[in-house]
Formats: sequence, C-alpha cells, structure tokens
Amino acid sequence: NFLLLFLFIFAAFGIVSWQVVGILFIVTLFLALHPLPGNDSEVKRWMCRSKIVQLLYMYFSYRIVYTQQAKSDAKNQSPWLGVGVPHGAMPFANVLSTPAIESYLYFPKTNGSYPSFVGAPADIVFRTPFLRYLTLFKMCSVDKKSLIKELGKGNNVGLVGDGIAGIFQCNSKNEVVALKNRKGLAKLALQTGRPVIPCYSFGNTAAFTCVYDPFGIMEWLSRKAQASLFLYGGPLFLPIPHRVNITLGVGNMIQVTKNENPTQEEIDTVHQKILQEVEGVFNLYKNSLG
Repeated sequence: NFLLLFLFIFAAFGIVSWQVVGILFIVTLFLALHPLPGNDSEVKRWMCRSKIVQLLYMYFSYRIVYTQQAKSDAKNQSPWLGVGVPHGAMPFANVLSTPAIESYLYFPKTNGSYPSFVGAPADIVFRTPFLRYLTLFKMCSVDKKSLIKELGKGNNVGLVGDGIAGIFQCNSKNEVVALKNRKGLAKLALQTGRPVIPCYSFGNTAAFTCVYDPFGIMEWLSRKAQASLFLYGGPLFLPIPHRVNITLGVGNMIQVTKNENPTQEEIDTVHQKILQEVEGVFNLYKNSLG
C-alpha cells in the first residue's frame, strides 16, 4: 500500500509511467480481494499441518508451554476465549498457536461436533495483500459479532489483547503490555459466559525491529485508519523476522458467570483477574525462557 502511494507520487513527477502504476494497482486489488477458502475447507485443514507450518515452527523453535491443569481445562472446557500479549510488530506466538492447537490439542466432541480453534486478527489483515494469506489458518474477524458467532458454534477463539496499542509500546529493551485499560474482553466473557485463558507471548517483540515516531502521530493515524502504520524490519532491515525463540505461555483458565448486562464493577473484577494471570504466566516462565 505504501509502495503504491510512492508510485503515484513518482508517476505525478514523471519518474515512472502511469501504465506501471495502473498494472500494479490492479495486481494489488486482486491480491487484496480474491476469495480465500472458508474455515471448514480441506485447504485450511491441510494448511494447519503443512510443511510450511513445520518450517515456521523450526525457524522460531516454537513451543507452547503449560501446566497439566491448564492443558486439561483448555481441552475439556470448550468453548473459551484465549488472549495473548504482547503484540509486537507481528504476533508470531499467537499466529502459530492457531495451527498448533488445531492440529495437536484434540478437543473432545461437544454437542455432537468437534470444536475448532480459531484466531481472530484485525479486520485489515483480511484485506492486506500477502498478509491475508495468514488467514489460511482458521481465522475469523475480531469484531464482537464474529466472536460470538464462533463461540456459538462451540469453537474456541484466540485474540491479541493489546492490538495496535501493543505495536507502539514494543521495543528491544523492555517488554510492555498495553492491556491495562482494554476491558472489552472481560465484558465479552461475562456477556457470553465463556471462560478466559490468558497467555503470554514470549519473543513477539524481538522478531522485528520497529520504527515509529516518538510523538505518537503514527499511533494516532493507525487508530484512525484501523491499520498499523509503522516501519519494521529484520536482519539488514529486510521484511524477514529475526530468528528468535518464540513461545506461548498458557495461564490458568478464568471462570466467569454469564451476565448479558454486566456492571462496571463485574467487568473490572474479571479484567483484573486477566491482568494478574498474564503477569503470573510471565513470572512463571520468564527465567526458563529468557
């Protein structure tokens, strides 16, 4: 998208031809809008177990760590909401958890069907060339209606708790989680009566080096556009992630009592439990995982 913007500018000054810009514009539209398989397709089942995914696991030495109780709860108490933080430039720990959980955590049959695990990225991911191919893993929109629909099917849903805010908080020196004032997940859990599994994503913030202005302008624009507007890179600042260890630490399940109209106090209570469990997961595994 930024490339097209620069090409339009170059074309206006006669540096490149409008024919080149037109061709690239059509190709971009095709890559952004052509249909992709649905979550129930064999393509997505194959993708979750494909050689591509195995290579990504190896590149990042990918692991999911958990206690036996956390695994048992996740396996036997579908459907639930999973939340992982921090986001980083790209939440690799969260993205890779979708095929990993779908392929290796065999959920028992519930109400006559087997639950799936579905990731919930930002809506812009579904319309961004190349990036949208991540939705070849099982994915749904992060909007409330879509999340409730998947939970209603009996599926488990995972999302990134700090979103765009988490991108602009990450740096190479400190792990920062922008979750303190984001209480939508707690409210949704109460409204649906579904438990929450807090997780911590180790390595997300180290996979890419992020560059953004210190004045918050790019963050403000990102919020307005509902898209991440910043620069990032890996080795030699190429769009290839650093080869770092990526691990998803799974916390204890938080049970809630269904209330379609929760009070602010109830929301705050559940939200505080989520924050405490995220911190607990980090403290539990930080020394062993570095």
